[in-house]
Amino acid sequence: MQKNINCATATLTRGEDGIKQTLVEKYRGIRDGLRVDLDPFLYRVVNSEEPAKLSLSFSLSSSPYFTLSFLPELPYWILEIDHDPQTGYFVGFTCYDFWVGNIQALWILSKERQMDKGRLNGILGRLEEHGIDTSRLEYPRQDDTCPALP
Repeated sequence: MQKNINCATATLTRGEDGIKQTLVEKYRGIRDGLRVDLDPFLYRVVNSEEPAKLSLSFSLSSSPYFTLSFLPELPYWILEIDHDPQTGYFVGFTCYDFWVGNIQALWILSKERQMDKGRLNGILGRLEEHGIDTSRLEYPRQDDTCPALP
């Protein structure tokens, strides 16, 4: 969903809306040499007994709690997570039938700038074992030449 963006960072903040647990993601990176700040994504836990199954919606940058009503909330599942403070990662997946066809998106987010190849290959193998096609994944540049994005 963040096509052609390199040196990306995502910041998740936790909040409570009184009914459902909410995470707000602010995403930024570099596209064509220019800094890009994308509108926040909102993640909500739909059922507290299944905390890895979230609802994803999009908001306007002026208010992280106002969603775009013409877009449906999407199911967003955390398929795998590692909580290590230095090398942790998570794998998120969404699949939804829109009026234009089926949309699928997969994110592998790591706390490391460059994930260990062995670890990445293990994740990709497990995803493929569950029938998720990883052949079309795009890998943004995330190396030591990336500037710090506050």
